[in-house]
Amino acid sequence: MTRRAKKPFLKRFLAEDTGAVTVDFVVLAATAVSLAVSASVGMQNATTTLAETTAESIAAETTSDTGNSSAASSGQQSDKDQKKAKKEQKKAEKQAAKEAKKAAKKAAKQAEKAAKKAAKKAKKASNF
Repeated sequence: MTRRAKKPFLKRFLAEDTGAVTVDFVVLAATAVSLAVSASVGMQNATTTLAETTAESIAAETTSDTGNSSAASSGQQSDKDQKKAKKEQKKAEKQAAKEAKKAAKKAAKQAEKAAKKAAKKAKKASNF
């Protein structure tokens, strides 16, 4: 009577692809992917809001700095100088907003990349 060697438990478990084991694992993998996607969406919204707030703060700071410097001068600026100062202020505000949006896009891309990586890992884990 020859006795066949049994496969170790882990190998048998991983090789089994029928019944409740498969269903449980599919549900588990789907949950992991959905959590990764929802986390990336939340991070994207938060970084966009943060970037907008930062842009507004920088613009407000630029506005207050320009106002203080013009008030500190002799107070007799010509219309030309005032228009020039306003033009420079608007330019600085646009630049600050542009930089903040760029930073928000970069952060959103990083969050999306992290979510894709997590989804890929979950998919890879489901394929073993």
